[in-house]
Parts: sequence; structure tokens; C-alpha cells
Amino acid sequence: PVAIITRPNADLKPEESKSYSVGLVLQPTSSTSMTVDAWQIKRTNEIAQGSTAEAIAAGNVLRDNNLLNGVPGTGSILAVNTQYINAASTRVRGIDTDIRQTFDIGPGQLEMDLQWSHVLKFERTDADVTVDYAGTHGNCDVTNCIGTPKDRINFGTTWKQGPWSVSGVANYISKMENTDFRGPDGSYQFAYADGTDVTKISSFTTFDLSGRWNITEAFELNASVQNLFDRIAPLDPTTYGGVNYNPLHFSGAIGRYFTVGAKYTFE
Repeated sequence: PVAIITRPNADLKPEESKSYSVGLVLQPTSSTSMTVDAWQIKRTNEIAQGSTAEAIAAGNVLRDNNLLNGVPGTGSILAVNTQYINAASTRVRGIDTDIRQTFDIGPGQLEMDLQWSHVLKFERTDADVTVDYAGTHGNCDVTNCIGTPKDRINFGTTWKQGPWSVSGVANYISKMENTDFRGPDGSYQFAYADGTDVTKISSFTTFDLSGRWNITEAFELNASVQNLFDRIAPLDPTTYGGVNYNPLHFSGAIGRYFTVGAKYTFE
């Protein structure tokens, strides 16, 4: 193993961030509302570790004394000396949508809620080279290889009637290309034993069910089932820790599980 020593840099500039957002709220009826937010965040002077390849080329290394044919500077590299630098800038852009609808049906009420987050861009510029991580397994420097799915959707319905309520929520995470970034220069992050590339991380959908019963104003019983249909998380051999599933899909790694609780309020 080779040690990488990262030292302070008195010439560092502080990171700076600028964000913009614009939103629209529509409420055509007393029971219908829709919110749409478009946003962008740009960060510059990002602080990162200096390139180890450049440090080696510049001779900023500590070598062993096992010289090759006695030639100075040819011993095995034991440590590389780098420093923190202002390396890159990042721009992330997306749209968030929230739609809510309520229906009065007989003695009860049905509430519906749709939340959708869409990532348009996740660009990083370093040394005049710009790459886009949206919809891929990157940026591993930021996410520990959790990845950047373009779409995440939650659709929930709740039925309320007197002291009873029942809720169901569908959770969707879109597929990701198993590449480090978008474009022809991006490379696949893993291959099967026969050499076939793992080209994508499949989309994942789960359904959660919960209920509540207010026996009195002070006493409540509740129960829930997470991942009701016991969906299995899609294979992701690249993620941090090498556990073959993505942390975004944790409910598919745990499987179906139940929770039962009671709540009492003292006055």
C-alpha cells in the first residue's frame, strides 16, 4: 500500500455557492393544489485533494531504498505528498413537483399526494473538462457511489373516516447507467465474471401500507408494513462498501417488515 499525505494549503480560496429558484403555486379549487419549483445551485472553488499523478510526476514522493540497479530515485514509492487545492466547480439543476387532491366520499375523505423530483443536470467542471452525472452512478466523490437517479417519485393515498385512517405510498427510483458519468467517454463500473459489463442499475419500486386508530382523544394504535410486496433490491455491485445493493434501495435489502405501536397522551 502507498500512503497519500494531504497537507494544508495557505493559498486556498473559500468555496462559493450561488442558487436560484423559481416556483409556481396553483390552486384551481379548494381541494386541489399544485406546486412546481425549478432550481439551480452552482458551487465554485471546490476544495479537493490534489492529483496524485501530478505529485508523482513532480517528485513529491517518499521512496524506499530498494533502488533499481543503484539508480537514485528508483525505489518503491511509499508515500505521495499532495495538498488541498481549488479544483472544480459544480452545477446542479432540477425540478420539484407536488400535486395534492382531496375527495369527499360518503362519510370519509380520500387524500392523494404526488411528489416528483427530477434532476436535469449534475455537471462538474475540472481543468476545462465538464462531465454530467445525472442518471449515472457518479459522482462518487460526493455520493460515495450511491449515484444520481434522474427521477424519484412518491405517490400516496390516505383514507380518513372518523377515528380511522389508512395510508398507502408507492416509492419509485429511476434506473441509473452504471457509468462514472454520461457521454461516450464514460466507462462502466463493473463487469460479470465472463467480462460482460453491468450496464445499468434497474429502477426500483416499493409500496408501504400504514393505519391508525384513535380509540380516544388520548390513546392511539398504529401499524405499518414497509415494502409490502417484499421487493428485492436490484443488483448494484459498485456501491460504497461492496454489499451488492444501493443504499437508496435499502428497503429492498431488508425486505418486508412490520411495525406496531401505541401512543398515549397525558394531560
